[in-house]
Amino acid sequence: MARIRNRKAIATGAALAFVAVFLTLVLTHTGRAKPRPAPSPGIVTEAERFGIAPGIYFTSINIHNPSLTDTLTVYKEAVVAPPEGGVVVIGILDPPTIQTYSLGPGHAVEVDCDDILYLLTGGTGTLASFIEGYVSVFAVGPLDVKGVYTSYLAGGGLTLDTMTITPRIEFVGTGTPATVAMPDRVLEYSAKYLCGPNSLAP
Repeated sequence: MARIRNRKAIATGAALAFVAVFLTLVLTHTGRAKPRPAPSPGIVTEAERFGIAPGIYFTSINIHNPSLTDTLTVYKEAVVAPPEGGVVVIGILDPPTIQTYSLGPGHAVEVDCDDILYLLTGGTGTLASFIEGYVSVFAVGPLDVKGVYTSYLAGGGLTLDTMTITPRIEFVGTGTPATVAMPDRVLEYSAKYLCGPNSLAP
């Protein structure tokens, strides 16, 4: 009798294990993978051109002088980064203009999209379309530089992100073309910017 009970228990356990494996395979099976449709030739979306989602973008670069005693001379310039193979935006200064100003101890300043456009065009342009690129900030002493990025995405609502910009040592040299003479050795902070609406913005 004990052997019969053991056989029944083993058979029942095996049956339950088989049912469990069968249900697992059935419930987790997603079917044969469907091939993705090929993209239509000659159609390039704004997101593919710029690598970002359609929306309206704002950038604010905050620059802070953490020194308690020293006033720092800060230099800044902006450049545009067009899509690879794209046409450089008309009206953008080349070489870029370098602006300079004094930042007192403990003081801070903001560089927003209007300031970036002023740097790019010398004050002659208006922000009617999407632009992206880099703002470079130079100083002899250390700064606190943060990029604040706000976007309104189509169907996705409002987003906000911040990024700390780390410096690197830059040796300017006497042969470097510049509209303003800078010291030979500076700290450079290169901050990404995204400004304006793309063509698919609501």
